[in-house]
Amino acid sequence: MTETMQSHYGRPGIVERILQDLVESGIDPDRVTVDDLDGIDEFHVGGRAASARLASLLGIGGNDRLIDVGCGIGGPARYFAAATGARVDGIDLTPEFVDAARELTTLVGMTDRVSARLGSGTEIPFGDAVFDAATLMHVGMNIEDKATLLREMARVTRSGGVVLLYDLMRIGPGELVHPMPWASSPDFSFVDAPEVYEAAARAAGLEIRERHDFEDLARSFFEPPMEEGLTPGRRDRAANPRRQAMFANAHRAISGGVLAPIAFECIRS
Repeated sequence: MTETMQSHYGRPGIVERILQDLVESGIDPDRVTVDDLDGIDEFHVGGRAASARLASLLGIGGNDRLIDVGCGIGGPARYFAAATGARVDGIDLTPEFVDAARELTTLVGMTDRVSARLGSGTEIPFGDAVFDAATLMHVGMNIEDKATLLREMARVTRSGGVVLLYDLMRIGPGELVHPMPWASSPDFSFVDAPEVYEAAARAAGLEIRERHDFEDLARSFFEPPMEEGLTPGRRDRAANPRRQAMFANAHRAISGGVLAPIAFECIRS
């Protein structure tokens, strides 16, 4: 499954394409900030707006440490570090993503507060109770074993720390047409109902504090790109037929009541 996921996500030249997008948007590549990457480096539904909403739930500050499981190219990790002052460690299975995360973190001058390394959410490469909080953003759709995933997230989080789970979850019947943003085929797509996450969280020793629905952000996130005023991320989507198909299929599933972006705010007991 790992090789299939890597072939789906991994693409050479990620940073080069991002730098080209920045230049075309009138941004000096030698003076890039975290905010300049908004719309480029966050792949979850809602993008930066969703990250901001989640950051407000973390309850962490400058002396704390956060792990972002499935960090991608590091967008949420860098934003969480900038927004909270905490140190953030990201892990991801895709080597190209980890390399890009490191390059972009260096580009914005945040290597003292943000790091990225290869690692699996079902075997997190850190010791027990290392982190004050943990986040998972649109990663569970690729992981069948939710019980092990949440047990590992709970293990590396201290007692009383926040564990945030934000995924697309199945809320109704209906076929999921592929490709999707997280899977080219059903072979490594493991979308589950909220009840599956709830059961796995409780079994892992997590207390569910609150469920948060992000359907309002989904509506704006999937709006068709306009010809003018595109962010680089939306411009890439508009120009790439494969990405267009992925987003169209995901949009159809959300608007049809099959999937919904949902977050669970949990506390480590």
